[in-house]
Amino acid sequence: MKALQKTVLLLSATSLMLLGTSCTSDEGNNENLRIKASSTNTFNQSKIASKNVNNAEVTISEFKLNITEIELEFDDKYQDTMNDSIISSDDEIELRGPFQLDLLTGTSNITSLELPKADYEEIEFEFDKNTDESSDMFNKTVVIKGSINAVPFIFWHDFEEEIEVDFENEMTDIIVSESLTEVTVNFDLNTMLSQVDLSTAIDGNEDGTIEISPEDVDGNKDLAELLKEKLKTAAELLDD
Repeated sequence: MKALQKTVLLLSATSLMLLGTSCTSDEGNNENLRIKASSTNTFNQSKIASKNVNNAEVTISEFKLNITEIELEFDDKYQDTMNDSIISSDDEIELRGPFQLDLLTGTSNITSLELPKADYEEIEFEFDKNTDESSDMFNKTVVIKGSINAVPFIFWHDFEEEIEVDFENEMTDIIVSESLTEVTVNFDLNTMLSQVDLSTAIDGNEDGTIEISPEDVDGNKDLAELLKEKLKTAAELLDD
């Protein structure tokens, strides 16, 4: 009978920094995986930003996400080459954050590190609220700011959830070898917002800002829940 044992490699943010430091040594750069983040959007104010979305003129000035953990799952065919008493179908590598992403600044690096040479099926991101009291995202998981029909708005949520992100072709693996592999997780803000009628958002307390959040201070709680659900399906891996 085969003995199955879950094997998980844990790397904290501190470990990642140490790995980054070691890459500057005389032995050269040992990084073989770089994970990046980007967003697809035509709302950015720096691009003369206004777009009609479901009867609303929308601009976006800020789009930030907080990720507490990243998991990479070994492909089955890689596991088949290993000793069954050591590797099970649950095996994965976990990268401990937090990682705060600013998605309107162009493509940015989430992390770079050296991993076991293998094929990985997908990346899983654990979203959770920011716990840094000095951060402008404190107690928030996502923040999007901009304007709706020229009225300032903020959407934020504090949800906690794990989201699997894969390539458009789900048969494509992340192949990590001796040379550097780069993958980008892209958040399609265009698609996300086009599936929500932002013209229904209201400034219920008439303070001059439309707040879309689970706290429902302006009466937009249902809209906040819908935006959160659309965000969860807006991510896709791009092979660089």
